[in-house]
Amino acid sequence: MSDTIETITLQSPVILVPKKTADKKLTREKVNILWTGGFDSTYRILQLSKMEVDVQPYYLCDKRKSEKNELKAISAITRDILNHPETKCLLHPLIKINVSEIEPDLSLTEAYKRLNATTRLGSQYDWLARFAKSVPGLELSIEKSTTCKVYICISKYGKLLKIKNKKTTGYVIDRENSSADLITVFGNFRLPSPLHDTVKLEMVENYKEMGFEHSMGKTWFCHTPYKNEPCGVCNPCKSVLEEGLAFRMPPAGINRYKFFLKYGSARWFNLYFNVQRLIANSK
Repeated sequence: MSDTIETITLQSPVILVPKKTADKKLTREKVNILWTGGFDSTYRILQLSKMEVDVQPYYLCDKRKSEKNELKAISAITRDILNHPETKCLLHPLIKINVSEIEPDLSLTEAYKRLNATTRLGSQYDWLARFAKSVPGLELSIEKSTTCKVYICISKYGKLLKIKNKKTTGYVIDRENSSADLITVFGNFRLPSPLHDTVKLEMVENYKEMGFEHSMGKTWFCHTPYKNEPCGVCNPCKSVLEEGLAFRMPPAGINRYKFFLKYGSARWFNLYFNVQRLIANSK
């Protein structure tokens, strides 16, 4: 996959800009990135905020329970970036895309199904991959983690090549040393560095060093919020607790996680929630 610098065509300006400044803006590197309002993609957005680049974030809507929380997080963190004195990037308004509007691709979907059968990627990687066809080089914020399904899948079925651009560095699928299915599903993505070389606890310290510790607490991770708080038992919640970030989880979420670890069964888990609802309704 070629790695090119896009030229940004500006609208007719209202204010006259000195020629040198205008030329600089016209040659800025443009970074297209998926932003969920989560810990990893927000971390990457904050990294980019320190660079003289154009940042175009995308958010894909599929009517999941967490969308309201994710969009609220994005809105709050956008304000943090715009108000930060060290922000250098041009952060464009979030572009929201409905998953239902993404063009189908049977061959890509079949390739996804084969990968998913062995690594359980999650259904989103089918439509994310189909969307990435229209935005080649789209950044997918994946951390270095042995619990990350994408990381496991790429390690199992291929290799990565490191690509250095004018301002940014990232990894792309090595097409000569990867399976056809891996290339089909992940071949249009770019995995940004140093995020892809970083683990969660390192990211916590880096949030602080970047001057965005307050923004870290605004990120959202839970797929199935309960009473507008993280549930404690969905996969992202379990990852948060198992990777040493329990400070991000409310006490009720931690208790549900412990309950689920002890009993495991979905039957007992549903019983737990039903009891909680009865208690809440009786008050």
